[in-house]
Amino acid sequence: MADSQVLSKSNYRKLLVEVSSWWEEHDKVNLLKFILLMFKQVTLTDIEKSDDPFELFELLGAPGKISPSNVDVLLEAVVIGGMEGVDEQKIKQLIPSFPGFSEIAIPDCWDKRQKLIEFGRKIGIDEQTKIGHVCGVKSKPNDVWDFMFELEKNGFFSGKMTEFLQLLKDIGLDRHAALLVGIPM
Repeated sequence: MADSQVLSKSNYRKLLVEVSSWWEEHDKVNLLKFILLMFKQVTLTDIEKSDDPFELFELLGAPGKISPSNVDVLLEAVVIGGMEGVDEQKIKQLIPSFPGFSEIAIPDCWDKRQKLIEFGRKIGIDEQTKIGHVCGVKSKPNDVWDFMFELEKNGFFSGKMTEFLQLLKDIGLDRHAALLVGIPM
């Protein structure tokens, strides 16, 4: 994406600020937290501690997922989260070789997260409540991403995925279960 271009520390931090501000401005911090759960190198405790997108992205720096020489994951997270409104011109000033979000190829490692995000976007408030009741997970009608975070934290998207798919079918949410079929466990 950035053609192996190494950013100065200052430009790297400016990029983090630019991308982070968009997540905050659009009140998608819990979506970002949900996305970060895919990185096992970032602890659940650290993710839960912060509601600041900049700090959350910095968590990816410690294990080397992002750095001044590799911002791919940062930019992929923008695409996966549907946050393409980040000002591409500002990013192009920092990374002249930046092709634009529409040109970013998403690697296969994001497949599961993409399906989970699509699932989260499709469940309505009533469905969220119903799922929460049968899973024993408290739902917050105003924030599906906090709900998805809780489901994942409770193992429903890993070890309990088969059970979760059956549960969705049992409560009449077959079309939602279909969104998740084929997710690697």
